[in-house]
Amino acid sequence: MYGLVVDESTGLNAASLGARLKECGVDTRPFFWGNKMMKKCNFCGATDYEERKTEYLYTYKGNYLLVPNTPVEICAKCGMVYFEASILKEIERRFHQSNCSL
Repeated sequence: MYGLVVDESTGLNAASLGARLKECGVDTRPFFWGNKMMKKCNFCGATDYEERKTEYLYTYKGNYLLVPNTPVEICAKCGMVYFEASILKEIERRFHQSNCSL
């Protein structure tokens, strides 16, 4: 299970992203609550996170891109991994830009 942090600068909002993912058969749940954007783990409910870097594997039509040092937030209690949507969107953009023939 993974989580995405939706940054408004991406032009996406949580509701429209959730609807698009649902069309693709992906179940989603809200992550932020309230005006202060209180983070609460979707899996265990904890509010403590650690910032780390990890490898992210992007796949598209049988092609793969391994992205080292991808920033993530990890729940300190259960280890649930949350990626920022703006980072994943940039990875996707660069992948498609370098693979125009796909």
